[in-house]
Parts: sequence; C-alpha cells; structure tokens
Amino acid sequence: MSARTRFLAVRVVVCCWFVAWRVHAQDASTPPPEPEPPPPEAQADAGVVAPAAAPAPAPDLQVHDLAPVPAPAPEAEPLAQPEPEPEAPPPDEMIVTGSRVRRKDLTGSAAITVIPREQLIASGRPNIGEYLQTLPEQSNAIGRGTNNGGDGSIVINLRGLGAQSTLVLLNGRRLAPGGIGADISPDLSAIPTQVIERIEILKEGAAAVYGSDAIAGVVNIITRKPFDGAEASVYGSTSTRADGAQIDTNGTLSVLGERGGMLLSMGYYDAAPAWAGNREYSQVQHGYEVAEDGTGKQVDRGSGTVPAGVFSVPASQVGVANGNAYYNQLVRMNPTSKSFIYDPMAPLKWRPYKGSQLTQDGWNYQPFNYLVTPQTRFNVFSSGDYRLGKYVRSFFDTFYSKRSSKQTLAPEPLNLDLEGVTIAADNLYNPFGRELGVFNRRLLEFNRRTYQQDIHNFHLTAGLDGELPDSAGPLAGFFWEGVFGYNRNEATEIRTGNVRNTRLQNALGPSFVDETGAPRCGTPASPIDGCVPLNLFGGPGSITRDQVDYLSFSGVRRGFNQVISGQLNVSGPLFQLWAERRAGIAVGYEYRAMSGGSLPDPVTAAGETSGNKETPTSGSYRVQEMYAELNLPVIEKRTLLEQLELSVAGRASFYSNFGSTYNYKLGARWSPIEDITLRGTYSTAFRAPNIKELYRGAADSFASVADPCNANVQPGTALARNCGAAANNGDDKEQLRSKIGGNADLQPETARIITVGMVVRPRVAKEFSFTLDYFHTKLSNTISSIGENVIVQGCYPAADGTAPKYCGLITRDPTTQRVSYIDNRLANSGEELLDGMDLTGRYDLDLPIGSFNLLATVAYLHRYDRELSDGSVIHGAGTFDLNSKNPEGAGTAGTYPHVRFNVSLNWALSGWTASLRSYFIGSFKECGDADGTFVGGLCSVAHRGERSVAPYNTWDATVGYSFASSAGRTSLALGATNIFDVAPPWVYNGRGATTDTYSYDMLMRQVYARVTQQF
Repeated sequence: MSARTRFLAVRVVVCCWFVAWRVHAQDASTPPPEPEPPPPEAQADAGVVAPAAAPAPAPDLQVHDLAPVPAPAPEAEPLAQPEPEPEAPPPDEMIVTGSRVRRKDLTGSAAITVIPREQLIASGRPNIGEYLQTLPEQSNAIGRGTNNGGDGSIVINLRGLGAQSTLVLLNGRRLAPGGIGADISPDLSAIPTQVIERIEILKEGAAAVYGSDAIAGVVNIITRKPFDGAEASVYGSTSTRADGAQIDTNGTLSVLGERGGMLLSMGYYDAAPAWAGNREYSQVQHGYEVAEDGTGKQVDRGSGTVPAGVFSVPASQVGVANGNAYYNQLVRMNPTSKSFIYDPMAPLKWRPYKGSQLTQDGWNYQPFNYLVTPQTRFNVFSSGDYRLGKYVRSFFDTFYSKRSSKQTLAPEPLNLDLEGVTIAADNLYNPFGRELGVFNRRLLEFNRRTYQQDIHNFHLTAGLDGELPDSAGPLAGFFWEGVFGYNRNEATEIRTGNVRNTRLQNALGPSFVDETGAPRCGTPASPIDGCVPLNLFGGPGSITRDQVDYLSFSGVRRGFNQVISGQLNVSGPLFQLWAERRAGIAVGYEYRAMSGGSLPDPVTAAGETSGNKETPTSGSYRVQEMYAELNLPVIEKRTLLEQLELSVAGRASFYSNFGSTYNYKLGARWSPIEDITLRGTYSTAFRAPNIKELYRGAADSFASVADPCNANVQPGTALARNCGAAANNGDDKEQLRSKIGGNADLQPETARIITVGMVVRPRVAKEFSFTLDYFHTKLSNTISSIGENVIVQGCYPAADGTAPKYCGLITRDPTTQRVSYIDNRLANSGEELLDGMDLTGRYDLDLPIGSFNLLATVAYLHRYDRELSDGSVIHGAGTFDLNSKNPEGAGTAGTYPHVRFNVSLNWALSGWTASLRSYFIGSFKECGDADGTFVGGLCSVAHRGERSVAPYNTWDATVGYSFASSAGRTSLALGATNIFDVAPPWVYNGRGATTDTYSYDMLMRQVYARVTQQF
C-alpha cells in the first residue's frame, strides 16, 4: 500500500472516530432510551446496518449448522432522560441478497443460505474462508493447503465453476481481488470473523442485479451494527502432531449515540506451517500403475531430477562412442543405456539410470514441502453511521489488512534441456569430453525455493441514504442512496532458490584453471569476469558456496488490484394488487473503474531464471451499468393461492474494452397452501474477462502431466504412430512446463441459469422443514485454458481410429524429442453444462433436557460436462477429469463427486452448548493414461485403468459455556476438528501429497479453544 493510501486510510478512521467521540460525548450525560429490539432482518445493502442477532430462518432460507445460542445476560435498566428530538424512524424494510427491492420479509423466488455469526465462531475455524470451504456447494478452491500454486489467499468457489464466477460482496458492495497482482477473487481471510453478523449465499445467477461475475452465485458478508460496549476474544488451535498451530486475537470497541454509532475492531492472526514429512500419507508422493492385464499397484513416486545428477543422450547416439576415452568406456560397458546417474560406488562412478520411482533412483521431495502454509495477518475494521437530519443518514465501513504468507518447495530441479542450456565439452568439470544437452540435477546446495508475500488490502465504502418525505408526492416513502467505494490491494513477493540462466550458461561453458589455481569461466584468451564454473558432476556437495552465490538471485515481484466505484440506487413502493404488500421497484446506476498489474523482477521478466518465467501484466477498463427491478405480489390468501409473487429484473452494462451486454432475470414464487412454497427463476448472466485474463503476460507453469511417448511405446501401435520420432525419448518427468497467459481479445462468458425449488414447513409438524432446489447452468464462450492433460492425451491417443488433436500446442526439442513446453493460454474455448440439486432438512426440538437442532445439507451434482473448442466433451461429474478453472492455467484440481453433504446436531441448555458436525465428500473415479500411469490420466479419453477414490468423512465436536458476571458475559468453547484423525484419500492424479490439496483437510485432527469476553 502506498504512503498516500495509508495516509488516507488513517485520516478516514481518525476523522470517523472523532465524530463518534463527539456524538458519544454529547450523549454521555443523558443516556439514550433503551433501544427497541432489532427486527429479524438486515439492511444488507445499505451500508452497515445489520441486526445484533441472526435472523430467524424464513421458509425460503437455508440455515447452515445453526446451533442454539444461550440468551444474553440481562442488561441494566437505563436511566431516564429527556425526550429526544423527533427523528425519522428507522426503515423497517431491508434488502435481501439477490434483490435490490426493499421488503419486510426474507422470502423470495431464490434460495438463500444464511450462516449466522454464532455458527462461524462455533465452527472451530479461525476465519470465514476456511469455514466457507466446508460447504457442500463449494469445491476446488485455493487455501492454506495450497503450497505449490497458492499465494496464501483463501477463496470460495461455488459449484466448482471457478472462484472468478462467484461474486463476493461486503455489505452488498464489491471487493477488490486479493491475490498477488491482477488476481481474480477476494481473499476471505482479510475480513475478521469478529465483525461479521452473518453471511448470505445466493446460489444462482444474479447478473441482472449485480452485474459481472455472479454466475455460480453471490456471497454477501454482512457486518455487525454498532452497539454500546466492548468485546475481546482469543482463539488457539494446534494439530495433535504439534504443528500447524494458530492464534487469533480480536478486540472490538463500539459506541452508540442518539444520532448514530461507531464500531472499531482490531485483530492479529498467526499460523504456523506443517511439513509434508510429518504425516504418513504425505511423506512420499505415491503413484499408481496399471499393467496390460488390468492389474494395478501403488508405487512410490519420486523425482527423476536427483541430487546425484543424471545425463541423457538422444536415441540416435545411444551406444555411440563420441566422447573421450572415459566416456567411450562407459558406453561400451552399457551399449543400450540412454541415461546415466552419478554413483560413487559404480566402477566408473556412473551407471545406467533405473527410473524415477523411489525403489529405483528417484528422489523423495515431499519432506521439503509445506503441507499447510504459514501466515500472519493484522487487520483493523471500522464502521458507523450518523443521522444528518430527519431524512438523511451518512454511513461508512472500512478495513485494512496486512498478510505475510509463505510457500516453500523442494530445492530447484535443474533441467538443462528445459532451459536451453548445454554443458560444454571443455567445461572444467565435464569428465566426458563431449557436449551434454540433457542433464538433470536437484540443487540441494541452493536450499529450498521460497515465495514470500506481503499483501496489503484496503477497503472504503461511504455514502448517504434516506427516505423521501411525504412532501415528495408520489415518491413519498422511496428509499435512496448514493455510495462511493474504493478498494485496493498491493502485494510484494520475494522469490528465492532459482538460478540465473545467463550465468548458468557461462558457468557450464568452457572453463579453465588460471595461474593462481583458481577455476575461471571462458578461455585463457577470453575469461568471463566474476564467473565461477559450476560442478554438476560430483554428486551432492560438489557445488560450493561461491558457485551458489554466483548463480543465485532474489526476485521481487510487485502487483496491485484496484476497484473504484460509484452507485446511485432508488427503491420504493408502487401500486397494490390483490395482496397486502404493494409492488416494489428498484432502479439504479453504477460506475466501476478496474485496474491491476503485476511486475516481476527483471531476471524473471527477461526469462533468465530456471524458475517460472513471467512477463509484466498491466491493464484497466471501465464499466457503466443501469438496472431496473420489479417485484410484484399478485395475490394472497385465496384458495390454492395463499401467495403468488412475480419478479423481473434487467441490467444493461457498457464496457470500455469489449462493448455492451444485456441480462435479465425472471422469478416466481407460489404458495398454494401455507405449508408448501414453490419457487423458480430463469436468468441470463455474464462474466467479463478480468484484468489477469485479459492482460497477463506470458508465464510458466508446471502441471502434473507426463509425456505418453517417454517409454514402453511398442512399435506398430497407434501410440507409436502418433508419437513418431518422440517414441521412447526417455523423458520421465511428471511435471511438464506449460506456457500460460492472458488474451486481450477475450469476450465475456455468458450463461443461462434455471432454478426450480420447493419449501415445505408443515403446520402439523412445525419443528420440521426442508428445501429442495434444482439448478441447471449452461455456460457458453467459456474463458479457460484447454488443460495440459487434455492437450497431451488428445495429441497422443492410444486407440486405433482416434485422430490426434491439439498437437500444434506441444513443442518438442528437435534433437532429444522431449517436451519443451505446452501452450495452454486462455481462450473462449467452449461450453459447460452442469445441473444438480440442493437439499436442506432441519428439525428443532425443545425438551426439558435442552433444545436440540438437527440439520442436514446435501449438494448433488448430476452432470458437469465441458465441451472443448473441437467439439469433444469431458464428463467431469464423478471423475477427476475436470481441471478447475485455475487462473494459473495449471490442471491442479478436479474433485467433482456426485454427492457432498454436511450434517450437524446441536444442543443448548442454561448457557451450555454442544455440537457434533459431519462433513462428507463422495467417491469419484480417476483414470490412468494410455500407458496405465496415473499422472494426468483422463477417463474421458482412451486410457488404461480406472480406480475409485474413497469417500471422505470427518467429524467435528464443540462444547461451550456462557455465563454473566460483573465483568460482563464470558463465553468459553473447547473443540476438535476431524476428531477421528481421518487422512485424505489417495488421489494419484492430484498435484501434491498424493491427494487433492484443494478439497481435503491436510492437517487432520486439530484441537482448539476460544474465550470471548463481552463488556
């Protein structure tokens, strides 16, 4: 964050607190009358006015894991005071997520899941991001368990459509993306749990109401209303293996005056890492291989890039004695060997390389990797409102957060063929007297690769609102608001552990020993100043400190995201039909200016690093939007027409980069009798390409995919014909380099979304209720990469009669025939079709031994088909074939089981509470490739071998007690997550830890405690 931005933030908070102090000081001598109990609803879209208690669930709401909470301690009777100056009464209407028409109830044609603050706190999760990732309707989102490919952010990905297709709001306002430069989704960990009143989740398209990004749904985070008092809480947790400890502390101070109030909250969070070597399931990366007879076995995978060093020669040079006497003797002893590994116990210190499995010559890199990444975070949040007169109110909310996070990977796997670097025949340390172009070595002497971020997030919303008086004539009672928003995040990332390729070529080029006995690069006639020759041939320890210093560098990458917005909204009542409630209308205008950028360090930008190459990203665009929405209560309290309500909304969006788009939504809600409500919506939606997708520079990624042509390609087979000269090239790497990047010509994704549902609350069994909703989403013109797995499997089919495709996206070295890179850049590449059902059942029971609540939520994914640009279809539901729409372009997550569900049982009595919660992720299939190897295999194309990934079920438990004293109210909670210490299931196609790090609990069992004190 720039100094100017920080100064602005400080000024805003200081000024707001000065106003609050003045208000409170004026009111101190005459305490206000006891406020009326808050209504069971919230003005989520009108700034920060949210209720002090979670709303009671209405028939159309799904409430996740709502545990009964003890009643607060009785408050002291307020002192008498003079009658205050008359003010306009607070509006008794509200705005519900998914609509801008104000109403008195929480019902509507769309299903909304409400998560109250009490449940967020009782869940045992220290932030809302980790809690939201446990919901059944969410899948495949990055978090702290994403070490390779993450940046410390925690995001939500509804329906698995990609985090960029889920719109995240704070009090109804957009937030800026929160990652490391021109990223795509807000970091949910930046918002402290302590200030949240509830979260509303709309699981349908809402482009007509909110504009771009609301395809999979909307997550609206609603903050607490100012109150008179203070609150402090401390949370601590650790795994039962004494790692991954977390500490979260928060303090909240709030004042409430006659005309308004102010709230300030500050917090600090610290999370320690856990290492992959500290869990049995993650100590080794496992693989799975299927033989031709269909039998399969688990193997211990390792890296073929080993500390000892391995060199290879092209197929045409196998057995050819074209080096010095030492090399020629090695070839004569091993005339059929293509690759050799350094082994000081071998007769010539080099012997044939056996393979990358740990039972062969592979190296175990897992103990060097984080299983769960560390981070620290500081945040401050403030909100408030102040009534300026009888009909006008000012309001604001603002927060600042600073996160420091880190990812750590095993030391650099140097592969000279990928870097275009060769070892000269007259290099000082080359014992073979011939040039070597394929040489791999794990650079242990360089220590681990690290990526450390410092990310600053700043958010400010400020505005005025009010209700027009009777003198406004036909507009009397209309609510209006004008809002300004400023969101910005700034990030710095420091990368270490890579080498500089230009210096690498110098260090591996010709070299000699000068007259002082020192090794020098170049030739005696033309030495290279400052260069230190690199010794790759002596095994671990042969690389000296001066060699490391010459090749090492620390790269500093900087990035930012910014959203500046302005809104004008008007809503109010119209005419009345045959229902008690009048028709309502909302109209408005919104302006947004989006900008972002990412500037890698000069070495990385120039492509001179052995790590991922990346060029700068920078871009901006503007959008103006107008919308209108009509809510029409038609008739009620008639035979078979207990209630009938219709709604329609439309939005016109004008973008500075690609033009205009128009979207609409139709909704209906019909209750034939009080017990049953039927509802449905039809909407169009869109997602405009974001800054990263439009303007990201070319960058490298390494996906979990192997070359099908590397070995065991039998002559005369379809695979041999498709591989051609690349057959049996010996490249056994299980992560291949791909080129990813943006595309300035991208057009918006478009969607058509249908939802149909029912709500049942029988009057004869008021303790019971359930909702059932069907969703159908068709996404066209999708913005995504094809996926490295799909490209490789498509180019090299093993079945006869199957034509190769995507081969133009694979570039091979013309000499070695190894894959140089896969072109996997973004495009508007096809369509997606998914449908399924959500079911929520709830049962409440009051007994002398306490209040019980049983809740079950189920998400059923019936179909998820992705049609690619060539017309081929990947059937993703129930398989691991779908690459999540990852902005990095890497095929890293594809867990799309048919069934996910959560079940909770909650109890409360006299201040005591307890809950038991279960989380379930169903089974799905994963497949091998044409060679039967489970690295990048797809079930949607010709393959060998299928296996079922085991279902995953964990349980959490919490016990709490709350009591009042002279110090206020104290709440204590003890609990454990994953109490049965269940390890994630094996997913052999997963990128890390032989599982899917985007879907499962990596830490396993954790225990935690929380203390909250209200003053």
